[in-house]
Amino acid sequence: MSVGSMDREKKVWEEYGANDAYWAVVTLDEFRDSNLGLGIELRPQRALDYGCGVGRLLVPLSERCASVTGVDISENMLAETRRNLEARGATTFRLLTDKAFMEDTERYDFVHTFIVLQHIDPAIGYKVIARMLEMLEPGGYGMIHVTYKDLAPAWRKLRARVYRNAPAVHKVVTSLTGRKGSFIPTYEYDAVRVREAIQSGGGVELFTTETDHGLGGEMIFVSKPAE
Repeated sequence: MSVGSMDREKKVWEEYGANDAYWAVVTLDEFRDSNLGLGIELRPQRALDYGCGVGRLLVPLSERCASVTGVDISENMLAETRRNLEARGATTFRLLTDKAFMEDTERYDFVHTFIVLQHIDPAIGYKVIARMLEMLEPGGYGMIHVTYKDLAPAWRKLRARVYRNAPAVHKVVTSLTGRKGSFIPTYEYDAVRVREAIQSGGGVELFTTETDHGLGGEMIFVSKPAE
């Protein structure tokens, strides 16, 4: 399945993966197992994390699952994930680029993505969501995080729009201020189209929790009905 080009995004994340991988990703305590209150028992054996970064979730998943798969647009990030997994003694894992993920034929009983789709053009992101649900085994569960609204002040949203549409402007500003790093764009998704993508992949929404980290969104908990 072709989802379009993310060449510009790949360049940005390769840069951060090579130079500042641990700044570019984050973890939040509110998404720990003990704080989720799912009301369902999750004991996945084959887990997928889309946008795995340096492996902060993939490493603990590897200690609970028979096998794990991490997906990232940056090969530098995947290399760091490999080092972290091997340092913890993990052996049954697969690491895929975003393009390889779309052609992957494996099936999983748990799929997950958090604070990742916000950096992907929705035209591509909706297809990624559908593909994740297609790969989910009947009886499996998923957690899909999406953002709907930029909560920043109007001037910051305008600045971000300029940087996203005219990267050369961002380069000039960073060179004048002495800052380093490419601009990381963010996107707002449409709630209806997100649900359509979930349904097209065979998923069923269970419930949601609101999220706010400067971008308003939600974590959507989904399942695929057992056959």
